[in-house]
Amino acid sequence: MNEPSPNSRNPTLVAAFLLLLLFVTPVTRLWANPHMPWYLPYLLWAGVIGLMLLPRLFRRGKPDR
Repeated sequence: MNEPSPNSRNPTLVAAFLLLLLFVTPVTRLWANPHMPWYLPYLLWAGVIGLMLLPRLFRRGKPDR
């Protein structure tokens, strides 16, 4: 079994950090006000999910596990 390299990043941890940043910190005040559209939180979730998929889409030469 191959050991992961110490330089590799886990996309789940990156996504968790982004979600905490967007939904728990004071950054929430930027998008969670009455003047923003109701669907903005869903777009933020979709954006984080899309960022998680980017490395898989652009990976070349490495098969999926």
